[in-house]
Amino acid sequence: MKLKVWFNDGTAVIAEAIQSLKQHEATLSEAERILQQIHVTHHNPNFIGFSLADQIAVEDSNISAQDYTDWALGYAADHSINCIVVSRFYKAMIARTEDFRAIGVELLYSCSPKELAVLDVKSDFYHRLEQAYYGDMVPAWLIWNDDYETQLQASVVTIKTRMVAVPEDLKTVCAKPSNRLLGKAFYRFDEHPDPHQQLYFPEDKIMRFPEFGQLAHRASMKAGTANDWLVMEHLPGHEYSIDCLAWHGQLVTYVARQKPVGEEEGHLIVDSPELRRQVQILAREFGFSGLFNAKIKLDSEGRCKVLSASARFSDGLGLSLLCGINLPWLWLKMHASKGQVGELPPAQIGRRLFSWSKAVVLPSPAQSGVVA
Repeated sequence: MKLKVWFNDGTAVIAEAIQSLKQHEATLSEAERILQQIHVTHHNPNFIGFSLADQIAVEDSNISAQDYTDWALGYAADHSINCIVVSRFYKAMIARTEDFRAIGVELLYSCSPKELAVLDVKSDFYHRLEQAYYGDMVPAWLIWNDDYETQLQASVVTIKTRMVAVPEDLKTVCAKPSNRLLGKAFYRFDEHPDPHQQLYFPEDKIMRFPEFGQLAHRASMKAGTANDWLVMEHLPGHEYSIDCLAWHGQLVTYVARQKPVGEEEGHLIVDSPELRRQVQILAREFGFSGLFNAKIKLDSEGRCKVLSASARFSDGLGLSLLCGINLPWLWLKMHASKGQVGELPPAQIGRRLFSWSKAVVLPSPAQSGVVA
């Protein structure tokens, strides 16, 4: 049976995934194809993924999780959907897994809501790896709560003390929100910030830690809510974004992209035994079954340290799709064949990818229909 796949909401990278699915299917014989139809729904009537779907609907942007899940059951039944790549109201949808199965629908998601909660809080994520005896994968870190302004200096000193293999003049500390859902705030501490950088490149967010501590403390007092910050060693080496496919905790394949630094341009497709080891551990430890992404960076000695892992499609997935391995199609293939995927193509190591761009003609809201 071929799949009627429904992508319920999600980010713009869904459009790249859908285009890659259709392009790959077009290269196969009818017997090899696994897709019958692709449905896309989204709360934004101008969502870029609409242009590539076989059928679309605009979701209610103000619906509750319970009402949305009830509506999703009806939509799936009305359109004979047999597979949903879950995105919106992830937890509420998964809680109704048996209700979906009763109408012949399987929900595709990469890890359980319990594990997702661990991944979303960096301190919990690092704790898990340390408790599983993978402390070598984790940078030196501490939690600082911005309700306690005076403790930041002690945290910085402690982190530097733990960086035993790093020369004293290379010891640098940074801070980021512990909860990944709070945004992309990232600050690097420097005892003597460059005034030119601070004036002309404030987006680099480099400052003295006392100034950072005062600002963070005042911001939390104004908001009435204190935040946990991950104070950790700054890793100055290359960063790798690794898009992975796993099946019930076993790594199947992956694409590792080395991000550019300095005058470099584009993402370079690379591989190494240590990168593979780390994503194998993540797949096993968190029981990933589907697509996931890992961020890994090199410390000053060239050792790999994991920054984060995510059970969502990465923003750079479109780049990974250009190197010879169609990860979304392989995931759907494994779902359709109960884990059988056949011979896997190798990633095109050494290929440098600059960007993925797409111009589309969006349907009007009248064409797409609005979900009540």
